[in-house]
Amino acid sequence: MSGFRDDNLRDQLFAVRDKMFLYALDRGIADAAAHENLRLLMNSLIRYAHRVSLGRLMLLDISGRVFKLRPSAPETYVEWVKAVNALPADEAERMRGFHEEAMLLIMKHMITGSPLLWCAAGVVVFHVVAIKSTRVFIDSIVRSVTRRVPSVGLFEADALRTM
Repeated sequence: MSGFRDDNLRDQLFAVRDKMFLYALDRGIADAAAHENLRLLMNSLIRYAHRVSLGRLMLLDISGRVFKLRPSAPETYVEWVKAVNALPADEAERMRGFHEEAMLLIMKHMITGSPLLWCAAGVVVFHVVAIKSTRVFIDSIVRSVTRRVPSVGLFEADALRTM
């Protein structure tokens, strides 16, 4: 089962990388450092896909804390950030979007592969739905009452007159 999941993640990362390549080709930035470095990062993620798990993430985090390691960002990533910042705003945003899409795939792979994270995700989803539905309900009541009550702008006008 995990072999299928890993291959599926790789396929999805390949698809993002292909979209990024076609975008870079259309924009004439296929040879730009922003594209080349992101392609290298994505190729690394594709090769690393079989190692993505909550357990590995926790081990990396714990070992960093225990041994007081402060890893610096890889040079390729630092160069990519600089190269993206040098692009026009729309191209920079699109390149960041490809990176975010790849990171989202990694997170999704990690969450769907961990029963512990399934439970945590369920709790978060329930909380968000409950809060949002409550807010929507309260906002609809406020809008309904606001339509039937004189404008609260009258308070503002009265406050300005008393100055």
